[in-house]
Amino acid sequence: MSSNPGELHVHNRTGTTISSTFAVIAAPSLTDGSAVFFGAQVAIDNGTIGASLQVSTTGYKKKYGYVFYKLVEGDWVESFSVMPSEATTVGDNCAIAASNGVFALSLRVSSSLWQVSLYNSTGAELGAVPGLYDAPVVALSGTWLVVSDRHQSSWSGAVVSDRVAVFDVSDSTSPTYMSTLAAPGFPNDSWFGFELAVTSNTIAVGAQYYWDEVYRSGCHCLRLSTRRGVG
Repeated sequence: MSSNPGELHVHNRTGTTISSTFAVIAAPSLTDGSAVFFGAQVAIDNGTIGASLQVSTTGYKKKYGYVFYKLVEGDWVESFSVMPSEATTVGDNCAIAASNGVFALSLRVSSSLWQVSLYNSTGAELGAVPGLYDAPVVALSGTWLVVSDRHQSSWSGAVVSDRVAVFDVSDSTSPTYMSTLAAPGFPNDSWFGFELAVTSNTIAVGAQYYWDEVYRSGCHCLRLSTRRGVG
């Protein structure tokens, strides 16, 4: 990936061997003179790649969205995009994850709200987790969607800082809230959930806390103990 506007390099992989040659996906061409920052966040699932796209327009406004590509007869061809209709002066964080033909996207839906939307590889929106009050971080694996909402959320009616929630997306049209993971007693200002990863029964949560003008970072891992909870 190069600097602004950015490009993607796609390598073939056979087992543990990665080809030294690669295909290049260039940033989308825009005709209105807007500046583009492409590919800061990327997810791939089978023959579909999703990449984040930041478009800077007039008046310091920006749009944040995603562009998707499919492998067609050996070439990566733009398939569809998910972009907000309005630009904003408020900074957003793009986050994208993919698993089993489903892509989870962090999207701003108003001046103060975000949601995580689930799309299939043809561009159809399947379902969503609404009511997020900060640009969420997402992880997706199989039937599990993990979402970090760094300030507060309406998932369970509570206002809680730095929390991570787990959803069952067996039915991707209707994500089901399962559990909330709380920060494990970090002192002072913590950022629990600034990175996430999930496998079939383990969730890894990146954590950082501020103490005496020093930042410490690490990872907190949790294993699924029952179908309805995480411990």
